[in-house]
Amino acid sequence: MKKLLALLSFICTAQVNAQCVNTFPYVEDFETSPAWTTSISPTASLAVNDWAWGTPNHTYDIKSAGSGTNCWCVGGLTGAFYNYWEQVYVVSPCFDFTNLPNPNIQFKLFYNCEYLHDGGNLQSSLDGGTTWQDVGTSYEQNNCCTQNWYNYNHITYLNLPAGFVPSKQGWCGNTQAGGLNWDSTHIGFTCVGGGGPGQWVTAKHNLDNLGGQANVLLRFTFAGGHVCNNFDGFAFDSVSISNGIATPPKPTVTYTLVQDAAPHTWDAYPTYSSNVINAKWYWDDGTSTAGLYTNHTYTTAGKYNICVTAYSACGDSVQYCMYDSVYRLSNSTQSNMVYINILNNQTTGIQNISTKNEISIYPNPAQTNFTIETNTNQKQTLQLFDVNGKLILTQSITNTTTIDISNLNSGVYNLSLISNIGVINKRLVIVK
Repeated sequence: MKKLLALLSFICTAQVNAQCVNTFPYVEDFETSPAWTTSISPTASLAVNDWAWGTPNHTYDIKSAGSGTNCWCVGGLTGAFYNYWEQVYVVSPCFDFTNLPNPNIQFKLFYNCEYLHDGGNLQSSLDGGTTWQDVGTSYEQNNCCTQNWYNYNHITYLNLPAGFVPSKQGWCGNTQAGGLNWDSTHIGFTCVGGGGPGQWVTAKHNLDNLGGQANVLLRFTFAGGHVCNNFDGFAFDSVSISNGIATPPKPTVTYTLVQDAAPHTWDAYPTYSSNVINAKWYWDDGTSTAGLYTNHTYTTAGKYNICVTAYSACGDSVQYCMYDSVYRLSNSTQSNMVYINILNNQTTGIQNISTKNEISIYPNPAQTNFTIETNTNQKQTLQLFDVNGKLILTQSITNTTTIDISNLNSGVYNLSLISNIGVINKRLVIVK
């Protein structure tokens, strides 16, 4: 009996999978047929549905398909009105992602509906449509996997009545002014304008957690309220699904700030995650500097909170600010802070030494060479970085050593002297 039940289960599963799309890339431009189907949510207070397939020619913005001539659109295909109290959706055929580890969906999208209150989103189901989960979240950054995703996180009628899209996150907005009595059939109500794209946009997102799943449904939702429905509607077109790349980790950055041995100088040592390719430093004096490793001179007295934004190759960014402020007390040369260097501390776990008598560098500024004197017989490593953090020179030194810099360009360089007790950071100026 158990063997028979197992056999029946296998046959049923095979039949379901055989009906699912399993050839990718999947591309549907809705030119020859609707391809997907539309339905009313069981949570809707009214059994109305004006999703339509065809060539749109609405009043305000949605006057054509995203590609070709046909697309799906809420509010019918003409005019400027969508149904009151509707909660409706268009659902895909089932997809078999068994051999698709990183499915990514891309489509064209156009919305012209009341901002903040009416709108739609994209959801997925793994149980034949019994339960649905949002694809993505609101306000995601554009990157190599995500583009033009949800622009609002509390669309009123997506979950009123409750149960349709509990998160209320999705796309909403229009290009009209809105305002009091915008809806001439409901005098006394204020309709919310703005927030819309005014054109077809390309949206894309990884279908996270759906890779390898054998029976996946997708649906575009839409919900409208009981006033201010006199907009074009909500449309989508040109859906494609293919194997993309795994959603990359977000970049991370922190930094520590220590006083340099040189007078009036502080050194910042950033820690970037491995996927960071660039950074921008904000000095809190109205200026900023791009670069992983750079420097800055403060010219006026003040209290400064320094922030850094790190960027990954995928386009994601993250910001870190140190609110334990550095400061410059006055504009005199006795001020606590004048310079700040952003240095690459390549030696993990080394203590920064801030004792002024550790080393001497002369002449500084230098032209063709400089001499470095230390107060130890221990072998140490000298590293010289340009203002972009690029390692220019590495040399072992002991006691007093003369360094040839005749082949280096004029500029400001950051010097690090590394030993087994710590690292000393100095600034070297070369003038030719």
